[in-house]
Amino acid sequence: MYHQDTDDRYGPDGRIRDFFADGHDVTTSLFVTAAMGLAHGLDTWGQVSFHDLAFDDAGGHRQKTGVGDVRLWLRASPEFLGLSGPIPIAVRAGVKLPGSTFPVDAEVIPLNDGQRDWEVMLELGSSLWPAPVYLQGWVGYRWREQNDEVLWDPGDEVFYYAAAGGELGRLTWKLASQGLFGRPPVVEGVEVANGRRKLVEVVPKAGIRVGSITLEAGMRLPVDGRNFPHGPIYLVGTFVRWSIF
Repeated sequence: MYHQDTDDRYGPDGRIRDFFADGHDVTTSLFVTAAMGLAHGLDTWGQVSFHDLAFDDAGGHRQKTGVGDVRLWLRASPEFLGLSGPIPIAVRAGVKLPGSTFPVDAEVIPLNDGQRDWEVMLELGSSLWPAPVYLQGWVGYRWREQNDEVLWDPGDEVFYYAAAGGELGRLTWKLASQGLFGRPPVVEGVEVANGRRKLVEVVPKAGIRVGSITLEAGMRLPVDGRNFPHGPIYLVGTFVRWSIF
């Protein structure tokens, strides 16, 4: 679960400024993700999101609650082909689908972008055993289709994630950096150069293991951006190991 309460945003020039007309943004989001192995070196992921979005400004109060995006991935490593190497490596590909109808109304907050995304990423990981520390990361490209309802193409994105984590007895920790860098959107066939999105964050997390469950808490701290809300995002989560066999 993520929560952000902010009056600030990254402008098109990357500077932090107040929302126009005394705007105030409050976002609470719940993400439920499941992953399951299909074969040695092959697994599948699924994620559904739920959002409660509220925005106040001089023009009034707007709020929307419901299902956001649904994401599906398939990940394969060389082990699926009977190969192996000194560094764990995998390729993950996926699709994002809008989980609810996109409102063609400027007074209604959308819960998604109303279009499909396709993405592929290269994942790497390594354990520093005997030290209880691991490294992981990925870099990828996201193809974003046009929203035909409003003739808006949000622009493709390059994204990355890099993290170090480990365990201290029952305690867990992770320090990550993540970012996305978008191309300019196209509105009704016209490229909007100052609409390009960018967000770079530092994400510290700490947790505690209780049996097969790990409870986590942390923050997403923005350090650079364009055309995104600015301010810390607080997060709590639960990770559960499970098996159907």
